[in-house]
Amino acid sequence: MEYDLIKSHLLSLERTLLQPDVRKNTEELSRLLADDFKEFGASGRTFSKEHIIESLAHEAIERMVIQAFELKLLAPEIALVTYRIEKLDSRKQSLRSSIWQRHEGSWQMVFHQGTPSAT
Repeated sequence: MEYDLIKSHLLSLERTLLQPDVRKNTEELSRLLADDFKEFGASGRTFSKEHIIESLAHEAIERMVIQAFELKLLAPEIALVTYRIEKLDSRKQSLRSSIWQRHEGSWQMVFHQGTPSAT
């Protein structure tokens, strides 16, 4: 049962991170992203928490939906989620993976990667 609760909660957090008002909210992003957060971007570049927060503040808003969400528990307090994102306006899709860690009762994203998908 714990598995289902974690999966539902992390799906909710991933959806939260797609919301335009959250993506532009420095405080909310700081709460959801771990201080040592790292992202491997589709460009092949690596981004820190600070860079992501800054770049999302200036991002063009595009509606996105999560599909095929899966959870793998790596340890009791560490989870890997994988899913597909579809950008509704451009119809572009990407494969996504995130590692979340529970710290003091709250989940924070410590790693994220997005890869463009051909289908």
